[in-house]
Amino acid sequence: MMQPPRHGGNPLEGRGVSLNVATGINPWPWPMPEVPSRCFTELPYDNSRLRQTAADYYRVDIDNIALCAGSQAIIQLLPRLLDQASVLVPRVAYEEHAYRWSRAGHTLNYFRDYREDKVLEDIHRHKVKHLVLVSPNNPDGTIVDINVLRRWLRALPADGCLILDQAFADGTPDSDARELLDEGNILILRSVGKFWGLPGLRLGAVLANSSWIDRLESELGPWPICGAAQYLGERLYADRGWQLAMQQRLVLAAEAQSTLLEEYFHGRYTSIHRQLLFTTFRLALPEALGYQQAAFSAGIHTRVYHCGSEGYMRWGLAADQKDLAQRLNKMFACLGAA
Repeated sequence: MMQPPRHGGNPLEGRGVSLNVATGINPWPWPMPEVPSRCFTELPYDNSRLRQTAADYYRVDIDNIALCAGSQAIIQLLPRLLDQASVLVPRVAYEEHAYRWSRAGHTLNYFRDYREDKVLEDIHRHKVKHLVLVSPNNPDGTIVDINVLRRWLRALPADGCLILDQAFADGTPDSDARELLDEGNILILRSVGKFWGLPGLRLGAVLANSSWIDRLESELGPWPICGAAQYLGERLYADRGWQLAMQQRLVLAAEAQSTLLEEYFHGRYTSIHRQLLFTTFRLALPEALGYQQAAFSAGIHTRVYHCGSEGYMRWGLAADQKDLAQRLNKMFACLGAA
């Protein structure tokens, strides 16, 4: 049995560390208004205004969206809804996908090469029924072109599914895949936690055809989203001014932090991967763990993904770049003295 993943950003694991960049979370969260007490004293029945506002934000028809308590809820649910089959998942990706499909008894097949022909070859060789993708990928930032996604989807059997995790898609227009909803069995997972900087709100969405939406909502039950998340979600989805301003801010911040990190890690990594909310270095696993410990000694909590003999060291955005630079100086001074 596969072991449950350990996730980065847990403050209990980073005790004594004052700069936590182990998560890929926006460090400048959406400014929340006060939440009315009725959100906690009344049952949170379906909110049609929230559903419509979310559909408008994702630019889909209201019949093509289901709201949930974060995309994690769907990641856990889907493998149990589908008959056990051969599933293709990325070797380097959010570990919950592989863990949940394995736990539900499916046969896992892994790929690392994103070239179109290589994935098609894997689909046919392993008689794959369901394909799981993360785009933009966490932690390596890979974005799969929509035309490639379409061809992979069409290569699956008629009763197969493409599950596309797009938790990091906000602010990355070239990852938009909603037009594939007309293709049939594709489910696109979206999350509020990353871009809006509110992972504790537990609000997410699934975009799919209406039959899938009906099935998922039946399984999720009558009160899948708490009242506070409904109240705040309706407002944050509609806040176009904040969304546009934050996209611009994140682009500039991501570029500045990636440049800063590359100055310190220059020549020390196999490859570098950039995304709006994180920068990731691929290194030999022992080296990545060594850097992680050095960062910890400088008061920085980072995340290392264990991928065989390699480690993917992910750095989320820091709200204070000057503070990060000072801590990087301390970190590399420690490495120099070691």
